[in-house]
Amino acid sequence: MRQLNFQVTPQLKAQGEKLTTLRQQCKLFLTKHGVGFDKFTMVSHDTYIGFISEIAIKDYLAQNYSDCIAVVNTWEEAFDLIRIEKIVNALACTQQDIDYVKAYFYDSWDLKIETKKGVICADVKTAATQKEPRPSWNFMYPLVQVNKTGKDLLILAYYVQSSKDYKDFAKMVLVGGTTPVQVRHCNLIKAGAKTRFGTISQIDNYETELSRDYKDLKAFLC
Repeated sequence: MRQLNFQVTPQLKAQGEKLTTLRQQCKLFLTKHGVGFDKFTMVSHDTYIGFISEIAIKDYLAQNYSDCIAVVNTWEEAFDLIRIEKIVNALACTQQDIDYVKAYFYDSWDLKIETKKGVICADVKTAATQKEPRPSWNFMYPLVQVNKTGKDLLILAYYVQSSKDYKDFAKMVLVGGTTPVQVRHCNLIKAGAKTRFGTISQIDNYETELSRDYKDLKAFLC
């Protein structure tokens, strides 16, 4: 695990808040048009924390793996967000508009990394915490995301907060990367079953171990 040299600027905060609002509008829009089937329940700050984490990891990759990586793009950069905002706020729309918003909202990956080995599509999972992340921790990886096709690399990071306020950013800690194949070898805890900590799993999750299942990103990129 390593702490990233990263700060959340006022501009990034504003972008995160705007993106949170946009995705909420997309969800309402898709529900209105009969295609509002969420992958799983998300809380309102998931979009914000996920956006900040993806930018932090993108910057880290660009700064540390320039000899292996040519380009790193986020999912948002593959879409015209201004067009999406206009669609979800319009009184009328076409089927093409609905399909465009749907394609954006149900993202296939978070980062597309172009390396000398080829293109790697990565899923960035972020856990928020007020504690200091430890190698002895585990992370519950949703089965529905592991089984979704199109993801070559799974990246885990911790968004460390200074208080209960999710915007009170302290630091970003990168755990490392793993693969869907590795995660599928982990213990599967079904929805309704107890975890080792006595909590109830809300969905089907693979129980990944930080010290065992995640490696330095260099192993996947170079």
